[in-house]
Amino acid sequence: MDRLFRLGILFTFCFIGCSVQPEVPEDYILARVGSSIITRQDFIRRAEYTIRPAYCRQANYIHKKIVLNSLIAEKLTAMEFDKKSDAGMGGDHLETLLKGRREQAMRQIYFAEEFHSKANVSDSEIKPAYKLAGRKVNVEFLNLPDLEIASRIKDLVSKDVTLDSIHNNLWGGPAPSREITWFDREQDEVYQALFTNDIKKGQLLGPFKTEDNTYIMMMVKGWTDQVAITESEQNQRWDDVKERITDQKAKKSYIQWVEDLMSGKEMNLNPDVFNVYADRAADFFFKMDSAKQNALNQAIWNEPDILDQPTFITDRDDELNPNSILLEY
Repeated sequence: MDRLFRLGILFTFCFIGCSVQPEVPEDYILARVGSSIITRQDFIRRAEYTIRPAYCRQANYIHKKIVLNSLIAEKLTAMEFDKKSDAGMGGDHLETLLKGRREQAMRQIYFAEEFHSKANVSDSEIKPAYKLAGRKVNVEFLNLPDLEIASRIKDLVSKDVTLDSIHNNLWGGPAPSREITWFDREQDEVYQALFTNDIKKGQLLGPFKTEDNTYIMMMVKGWTDQVAITESEQNQRWDDVKERITDQKAKKSYIQWVEDLMSGKEMNLNPDVFNVYADRAADFFFKMDSAKQNALNQAIWNEPDILDQPTFITDRDDELNPNSILLEY
């Protein structure tokens, strides 16, 4: 009996010891996605023990990011499945989700085969970019709602008013700043303005229009150049620069192809649904824009009502059915 008791205790300790997951050191964690983690070993297994497609088989910076992004995407997809399961979604929703994933994968394969693989980059294109590829530029910036205010900011800077002072007056605190490298995914106008031999410290750049129809103005605070010293570092940087330029050229060709494909297409809005939808959206988005512009006008022009304020008349009796058709094409 005593022997059985001892064996039982020993078995219990072994079971507990095997069931407790060892804590992963922070140095071994590459990314956190919700409650899941991606470790160095996960990355190595995917990069070294899995057959990779032709567009990410190399050891350069871009291809490593593709491998890591694929792991992150898998974790995010798993989280979505868990959410749908918890919400009691049926198989039809899952099938629709998988169909969308497949179609997106088809577009990515088409891009890789028809554009990326056919983009030719010469050494004459790589050499000038290679000289700037190790540069990191420090900038201060302001995000502004329109060109009129951007012009006023330019006037203030020409009178030796700093962006810090302007930002402190408008929003409080110093102007936001960031470090931009040659490999960061910036829009072409920003990229061309920053990475040139003619750039100067204290230079004001912009305004640059963003995707959300605001305007960015930046002031160059300085930069550093990291030189590739060893032969392996030089070869790696050359490959990284070539891959980045190839990707840029491929995307420009792809965007042009999409524009040609969509030219002549029509989109018919359903007025019974769109008008109600537009009213609901306007109440939210334009109210935010009006508040921002009032604050800016008061700080810069000392005239809070300089801009016309939008007026919206919404029929609250109209209900917006979530299953209504908004547009057809």
